[in-house]
Amino acid sequence: MSRGSSKDDCGKKTYILHRTVLQKDHRCLEAFGANDIVIPVGELEAIREKATAKTLDLGSWKFTVSFGECARNGSFREGIKTGGGGRIFLDSNGNNFEDLPSGIQRSDENRILLVAKKKVTEISQEEEKKKGAELTSDEKRRIRDSVIIVSNDTILAAIADLADIKTEEYRGEYFISNPSDLYTGMANLKVSLDYQEVANDHTRHNMLDAPKISKFVDLERLYPNQCCTFRFNDKMQYGIYKKAENVFRLIRNADSNNGKEGEYVSPKNMEHRFFEALVQDESIAFITVAGAAGTGKSVMMAKAALRMLDNDASHKMKVIVFRPLIGYETIGFLPGEYEDKINLCLAPFRDALCYAKSNGNFQGGQDINNKERALNAKKNGLSPEQSLKELIAEGLIQEDSVTFISGSTKHNAWLIGDDAHNYDQHEMEALITRMGKNGRMLVSGDLAQMRRAFLHPTESGFAWAIESFKHSELAAHITFYEVLRHPFIEEVLKLRRR
Repeated sequence: MSRGSSKDDCGKKTYILHRTVLQKDHRCLEAFGANDIVIPVGELEAIREKATAKTLDLGSWKFTVSFGECARNGSFREGIKTGGGGRIFLDSNGNNFEDLPSGIQRSDENRILLVAKKKVTEISQEEEKKKGAELTSDEKRRIRDSVIIVSNDTILAAIADLADIKTEEYRGEYFISNPSDLYTGMANLKVSLDYQEVANDHTRHNMLDAPKISKFVDLERLYPNQCCTFRFNDKMQYGIYKKAENVFRLIRNADSNNGKEGEYVSPKNMEHRFFEALVQDESIAFITVAGAAGTGKSVMMAKAALRMLDNDASHKMKVIVFRPLIGYETIGFLPGEYEDKINLCLAPFRDALCYAKSNGNFQGGQDINNKERALNAKKNGLSPEQSLKELIAEGLIQEDSVTFISGSTKHNAWLIGDDAHNYDQHEMEALITRMGKNGRMLVSGDLAQMRRAFLHPTESGFAWAIESFKHSELAAHITFYEVLRHPFIEEVLKLRRR
């Protein structure tokens, strides 16, 4: 079911909530209208464990806060009323596995099935008492269908089906209907004029007055900081729409490394040049970059961060890199200190930093963890990996996880969010709200590469950020399309798109 879609055409229902629902949406208790909600105690304890673990799960923590507020409104034994007219109960009935088909594992994860079976029995007994006679087979089926486990665990749903228990998937608030509907940040604009017909003093200063082309372009449909390709009769031009100023800031189809062309990797296409123009616009605080694997998202963000450090006359700025700990949730079991564990998760972006610094000559996999070598090396002639290690040792480049940053504010820092498609909305909000004075944020992701359990691409925090801030003058988004890795990667992506 989708959040807010709890209209009931078949009588009152009882929804039994799995931990994947509680974790996904802390507001879920108000999403079921006038129907009853049952939270098995085992599911509640699982949420408490996640909310109090060292690797804090923000969704679970938010639910515990909402649940605490709800608990103050009455007794779960009698049922606490929801805003929609339903009631919330806790239930600990989950011991008799004989009620389930043989072969189903007797585990804590499957006790929710026993709660559902017990609830069907209780409702059936109440109905028989009211009727004063045994229920018909149709009446029994109606009661079984009215008790529903709501879970995003597809394995649990399959097991429940074996036990003749109805299940539904919970879709929280989703931000796009389909991943292909994600805002691209780009626009192709046909202008049936020669460029010289709109040229004036402004264009000589890299500005194009928007009213000059309003006859051919619906300006109301463009978003602030949208990257635009103009197709004039005689030439192509490129610009970024500054909606509040009613102008397009023109950019050249040429590299612009501010005199350091040989030091950093060069932009490979117009998409990269658009991105660099967005970065150079200091009025934009938040930039998101989408694109398939191998389109250069991480490398271009790394280049932007390194150039910022090189140009920082105040010597106060730093770069903080964040990556989701997907695949490393049990980080406490990894060997080494906290920094060693985070380094393992962030190794891919370290390679991107080295590649950006080496003008594309870094091969990846070199040893950048020899601290003594890096610190003792002379400034001149440092290899990219040595230079990176020195920046890390000086605290100019730091690495962290969203899991551990609640409550902190990062002043004088660029925050880099890599692989942000694996963040949920809670984590993305946590990352964005860390930005302090004199800060900026660059975030990249690819919804096609999501590997976050129980999170649909349309519910990704990355999609939420792109769609939520596309109307903001302080934010910008761009999509990279050209794959720059081995040509075979394009074949792989074609298969994925089928």
